[in-house]
Amino acid sequence: MIKRILVYSMKNCGYCTTLKGKLKELDIKYIDKDIDIYKDEYEKVLNELGTDLIPLVSVGGTWLIPEKDFSTIDGCVEKINDLIFN
Repeated sequence: MIKRILVYSMKNCGYCTTLKGKLKELDIKYIDKDIDIYKDEYEKVLNELGTDLIPLVSVGGTWLIPEKDFSTIDGCVEKINDLIFN
């Protein structure tokens, strides 16, 4: 089963750009949700998770939260891979 990956990001966020670049390099497909465009959706996520840190990632409904689930972009990519293949 293919797990849908969502990345909530912002245009001028260096971490977001780096994460999306690494995902593209690894040919990991994802849906980019710019928080300035998907404001209402992002607000619901903020209320649910209690964080406003980005990049915020969902893999098949499992959330990866910066500073809680990963501290580096490489760590985030590693967790995404783990969730995709497990």
